[in-house]
Amino acid sequence: MKKFLCSAGMSVISTIAFSSEPVTVEYPSVKAGSARWSGTYLGLNAAYSWGNSTSSVTGYPAPWAGADPAVPASYGISSNGSIGGIQFGHNLQIDNTVIGIEADIAASSISGSASRSANISASGTPFSFSEKQRIESFNTLRGRIGFIPVDRLMVYVTGGVAQGKVATSTNLSFPTVRYTGSDSNSKVGWILGVGAEYALTDRLSAKLEYLHYDLGRATTVGFRTPANATFNTHTDFRLNGDIIRAGLNYQFDGVRASSPDTGFDASQWQRTIQTEFGIRYWYSKGKTAKDLYDTTGSARVSRLTYGDLGAQAGELFARADHSTGLFVKGYVGTGNVSKGHLKDEDFPPFINPYSSTLSDQKNGTIGYASADIGFNFLAQPEYRLGVFAGYHYYHETVNAYGCAQTATSAAICTPAIPNSTLVITNDSKWYSARLGLAGDVMLAKTLKFAAEAAWLPHTRLDSRDSHWLRIGTAGGFTGNLPEDGIGHNGVQLESTLTYQVSPSFSLGMGARYWRAETKGEVHFEGMIVGGGGSPQPVKYKMERYGTFLQAAFKF
Repeated sequence: MKKFLCSAGMSVISTIAFSSEPVTVEYPSVKAGSARWSGTYLGLNAAYSWGNSTSSVTGYPAPWAGADPAVPASYGISSNGSIGGIQFGHNLQIDNTVIGIEADIAASSISGSASRSANISASGTPFSFSEKQRIESFNTLRGRIGFIPVDRLMVYVTGGVAQGKVATSTNLSFPTVRYTGSDSNSKVGWILGVGAEYALTDRLSAKLEYLHYDLGRATTVGFRTPANATFNTHTDFRLNGDIIRAGLNYQFDGVRASSPDTGFDASQWQRTIQTEFGIRYWYSKGKTAKDLYDTTGSARVSRLTYGDLGAQAGELFARADHSTGLFVKGYVGTGNVSKGHLKDEDFPPFINPYSSTLSDQKNGTIGYASADIGFNFLAQPEYRLGVFAGYHYYHETVNAYGCAQTATSAAICTPAIPNSTLVITNDSKWYSARLGLAGDVMLAKTLKFAAEAAWLPHTRLDSRDSHWLRIGTAGGFTGNLPEDGIGHNGVQLESTLTYQVSPSFSLGMGARYWRAETKGEVHFEGMIVGGGGSPQPVKYKMERYGTFLQAAFKF
């Protein structure tokens, strides 16, 4: 992958250096229909959501060990609430077909709960149990494909990525002990639906749509109060539902109903500002590994390797070029990490014999954003090459479920912990400066190749490690362990091949590779049950690579 991307980047420079024949760009025309749909729009929306889902409750170290077997293991949750916010997007109309992208940002009051209690259970012990889930914000990034059956009416299908800020809580109470927990995190899933939009005026339209979403699952750990036992509860929430939404859109530009057919504008390179934005689907794999050392930094204590982390993400990207050669570009994306595993190793002499365990990774998420400003020192209709500086943010949360010993240690995960139990969560945020080169070249009349290479001269890591089964236990931790780090040798590579369908619309595919490393500390001080603890050196490394498909609009 790295060799391919590096070769791709070099081909841009070599093609520019040896190209002597200018490329004449010709496109098929885009025809106006009886109503206008091409252009950029902004609008408001209001919605109602409802859903019926389930949750499951288990305990550790064994299902309901130390608790009461009469406590139900599953519950049904009915959730509902309102959603309201803004949407923005861009459409391209070709005859009676409309292709578009849309993003929306909304506040949400979607919530649901379940409860159960008994004065006297099977073992003669009263208990009560309650759980709640709430979606505090709800955002989507979707593609749309529409058809115009009659004048001023568009019907469409839509689908893409959904993201929500989800808060969950659980409470299991007995007469002398209680297990409580809460969590708030971003969850990413998919959304799919149908809709209709009607042009009220030349620029104002109203829409009505039905959507079904699935944000996956969230697990909340309940800890014992008083905290003097190893038992805890694990409540698994299912997050899905349906939405009916109405909205109003105002269109700022585009083809008017009375406009003539439009083709390629030969003067587009002389315009003051040229803007392009679009949507991407990125499938990637990755690895996050960390090595923990003793306080002297000379002996390795443990290594945690989250490997084969398969992720799917939706992304919104944009670039604006000024006639002076200045440009700005960036992207923002979010997705889920649905696959992977954790290999957790502990080394002698800190543990004897050597221990190696395996866990499944589920319900992880990624979120990322980048913003750059640059200057094209070479700029012609058939090629561009420029330098840029910018900033990159990457947020990854991975969850390890279950644990099985694969070496000879009898002290760790023997017998095996079932994969319904959340064992470890690693939540890491990477903040990086970027310096790089970006260029593109027309390979044919409607075919363009682009590539960029960025060096990360400074990366800062802020991470939290949660060993859920060791929190509140004797010799364990009082909470999530803070971790930090600084690095100077990261790299990000990217290449894209696009086909210009029309002057305003293109389709493409590409490849991407990211790598970053840091050195820092795990802060055990004040985090050990019973007192004690001191910082210990830790080395972090992350890699992510994959391919993407994209659709983009230019105006």
